[in-house]
Amino acid sequence: MSFLLSLKKTISKLVETLSTDPESTIQSQLPVVKLLAEVFDFVLRFDDAKMTNPAIQNDFSYYRRILNRIKLSNQAAAGVSVNDELANCMSLFFAYPTPMMNSVIKTTSNLLLQNDH
Repeated sequence: MSFLLSLKKTISKLVETLSTDPESTIQSQLPVVKLLAEVFDFVLRFDDAKMTNPAIQNDFSYYRRILNRIKLSNQAAAGVSVNDELANCMSLFFAYPTPMMNSVIKTTSNLLLQNDH
């Protein structure tokens, strides 16, 4: 989930940078446009990997069920690296067919809505 938080911050900074000066051209902001293209490349590759492996959501659900069984049987969960809150966030994240692009869209929409007010 740290990738997602980093992605949201990066997208916000890039969109803000590109939209601060309406008089500027793409040529004058080429390094920023290149970074934005690289972010989109990562987003599309991530989403492609998720879509080509649709079982990942089922595998994660199985993992969560096993964790719950461990907790209910009072066994020590010392090796558990994902707490319930993070597991819930991950499950909601992977529920979308293209989770990273969905995050980019939401982040950009929220940023544009904030700038309108």
